[in-house]
Amino acid sequence: MPQGQAASAWVGLQITHQPGWHTYWKNSGDSGLPTRLQWSLPPGVTAGEIAWPVPARIPVGDLVNYGYEGTVLLPVPLTVTPAFFQPGPLADAMDIRLKASWLVCRLECIPQEGEFALKLPLNGSTALHGAAFEAALASQPTEVAGSHEARVAPDSQRLQLQVEGLPEALRGQALELFPETPNIIVAAAKPGEAPGLRTWTQHWDGAVWTADLPLSADRAGSPAQLPFVLVSAGKGWRAEAK
Repeated sequence: MPQGQAASAWVGLQITHQPGWHTYWKNSGDSGLPTRLQWSLPPGVTAGEIAWPVPARIPVGDLVNYGYEGTVLLPVPLTVTPAFFQPGPLADAMDIRLKASWLVCRLECIPQEGEFALKLPLNGSTALHGAAFEAALASQPTEVAGSHEARVAPDSQRLQLQVEGLPEALRGQALELFPETPNIIVAAAKPGEAPGLRTWTQHWDGAVWTADLPLSADRAGSPAQLPFVLVSAGKGWRAEAK
């Protein structure tokens, strides 16, 4: 660790689901709850937010959830500030504790929780699970520069999006949309040729991607910013519309 400079490391919770079961993204969609992580760390060490991998749409009856099946790793960055992190002279590892809670669902849901302990070596390689972290970080959505606009239609029942700056290779392709804010749009809405109460439309106007989406009846208001992730073939791009 460079003297006087903050250092960083990645830790995370890996969940392996039984076939047919799933857990949830930061916005769970029509039902469910996102996984929660509560860290106990030494002084001088702080944990960031979960670096959520790109989610998938998971139909459950008439509902659609946003989440993960199979195996997913939820990575979290740790920042170590040398001025405040003062291990003993004989210490060779950092003690990290995690209390996690998650909701795993099929047709029924089961709340689960666990407490975990990790000794993170202060020196030497900790790349035992390096490939899993590389894959999880590679699945992070790419930030999209440019001007992005969201506005409520005059009938107050639909949201209209315009997104600029997406890769040229995406032009003409149909994209999946995952809003980070819950209860904004109807999660179970399906792509259609015309907008409806449970359908949404999308098209390309040159380099600009546009969408017309039904607003959720549970929407409490219109946020000043609307962050969302667009997905094609398992890859994601993140933007914030205003």
